[in-house]
Amino acid sequence: MKKTFLALLLSVILFACSKEKETDLSITVSRDATTQLYTFDLSALNLTNTDFELKIFSKSGSPVFSTDFTGKKYAWDGKTSDGNAVADGMYSYIIKNKDKTLNQDGFFYVLSKK
Repeated sequence: MKKTFLALLLSVILFACSKEKETDLSITVSRDATTQLYTFDLSALNLTNTDFELKIFSKSGSPVFSTDFTGKKYAWDGKTSDGNAVADGMYSYIIKNKDKTLNQDGFFYVLSKK
């Protein structure tokens, strides 16, 4: 019993120590019905470094798309890294900047293109 408790405690501590500091800054994700693009808008952030990494995951946690971009906005076309359209549903994202002062995650929904 003690070994199980210690193993659980150690795993919690290791997870807490490995997690980067998350910011409380606002990132908006919006969909343009005309262009069918999902825009990640970071313009509310007061950051000088504008080199970012975006990763998008399915609701099961599988990686769907990953890219590096420069600027405070990125428009995603709703396709995987292989170029296939993603299914409708909920997706999560992580955006980090290169100097590690931003580590933000969130959720958004992909809607039917009909």
